Amino acid sequence: MIYYSIHKAEAMQHLMTLVSRSRTYWYTAGRIEAKDLSRVLNHLNSKYQLNNDKRKNSYLKSIDEPVWHLVIWFNRKQRNPNKIYQFWLMTTGSSDPDAHEKLIRDENLRCLLSSEKDQMLIFENYVLGQLHIKSKGKSKIEEMVIPERRHKSSMMPIPEHAPNIRSRTDDIDDDTIVDPESNDVNDKHVVTGTSQLDQMIQGIAPVASHGLVTSFKIRWTWFIKQSSMKDWEKRLDQAIILYPKRPMEYEKAMHDIFRHVGFRGVRKQIGILSGRYHRRMRLTYPQTHQNATRPRALGFIRIFAKSYANFKEFHDACITESIKWIKELELQEQHKQNRIVLRKRIRESDVKYKDLTNVQIDEIINQQKFKIAEISQQEFAVFLKDNQNMDINLMEMNL
Repeated sequence: MIYYSIHKAEAMQHLMTLVSRSRTYWYTAGRIEAKDLSRVLNHLNSKYQLNNDKRKNSYLKSIDEPVWHLVIWFNRKQRNPNKIYQFWLMTTGSSDPDAHEKLIRDENLRCLLSSEKDQMLIFENYVLGQLHIKSKGKSKIEEMVIPERRHKSSMMPIPEHAPNIRSRTDDIDDDTIVDPESNDVNDKHVVTGTSQLDQMIQGIAPVASHGLVTSFKIRWTWFIKQSSMKDWEKRLDQAIILYPKRPMEYEKAMHDIFRHVGFRGVRKQIGILSGRYHRRMRLTYPQTHQNATRPRALGFIRIFAKSYANFKEFHDACITESIKWIKELELQEQHKQNRIVLRKRIRESDVKYKDLTNVQIDEIINQQKFKIAEISQQEFAVFLKDNQNMDINLMEMNL
């Protein structure tokens, strides 16, 4: 199947869902220029049967044929006239070792279950990893397993090709079950029998001997890359040093951190980082730390449905969103020039805004969504004239 997306969070969720539920652990990625889009997509579709529906894919999986999925993301914020589409081609692989090795070699596929850096699934400043959730009675321990870091426990596979496993397993959210009869919570044996699987569906079976860990789940999620986390730590370190003279730097850094995409792994990382630096502020500036405001919560990511039924809908949405982005930039520039006046008006509008800092006032201004009028046919035509490589009339698409 083909998943078209324009919003970053939507593309990331499609990738995460394919890995966690469709078990597509092998993938390749690349970029396509708009002028080559029709040729490349037609080739991929004819070679990998990307137009198959769920029933056809289930049949292919039952006869041990690899099932392929394609995720395409268009970044509407591109300023380059040669527009770029980013894609990820993902597959379930084969249970036959020889056929699987040949598939990986011929298609030059990477494996998500590897901890090697060149195998990681990276989306801008994010990397796909796992949360190992261990339940001990009523308490839960969540261990982050990020591929670019060295861990005591590594990435764990899911019982994808185990015999006699019913399709009902795909409905157990995006959790993976580890052998309940193992005493070692890091044991990499997976459930292979329907009797054990039934126990998992009803409620994960307890560990046989000492019973300390009552269940062990694996959840795929996105994390912020370690290089980006180090950059944020450097910025916060500098902001704490400058806090007595420039308190807005710390507040702005915290607000910027909380603007990340709110997947579970990202929320966990930001929660740990925010708590650590809040403690540092309290110890470094015990008298004035309460004056520093910080966001209290990071938003969750809602579930995205399949947004576009075909390439034509996706293509028109790409052009529409690109035009809207250009208009938003123009409005942002106007707001930037009138920011001093806007701050004054907001402070005078209500008593509760009177004592807010400039950073807090700017946050209120930035939260106001720009009202963009409907895109006219004339604006559509002007955009295509400036970006002829995106003209669908010049593309020969079979999608």
